[in-house]
Amino acid sequence: MGTAGFNVPAAEVSIAASVIALGAVVALVGFFAIFHGYAHGTEIPSGATALSFGYPSVISKPIGHSVSPSPLQALYEPLGRRMIRRLCENRNFHLGSHASG
Repeated sequence: MGTAGFNVPAAEVSIAASVIALGAVVALVGFFAIFHGYAHGTEIPSGATALSFGYPSVISKPIGHSVSPSPLQALYEPLGRRMIRRLCENRNFHLGSHASG
């Protein structure tokens, strides 16, 4: 928009406000993370250390999130396939079919 010559009033003020708002959100998440961590810390059995209690979760969470599809992925994947199929059909590409002979 700037290169096209549009004048956006108070652009700098809007940028500053967005930085402040994002900082407030990050601070709020950090504030609640303290209580979340405290709750997990109270769940540690008396004979275990924080490392021995937490490492299975630290290892399994990324694996579980990378293997299982999220609800958004399940929603958008069919849409993405339809879009790719339409683009390919418009350019005479064929998905999933091979010419024999």
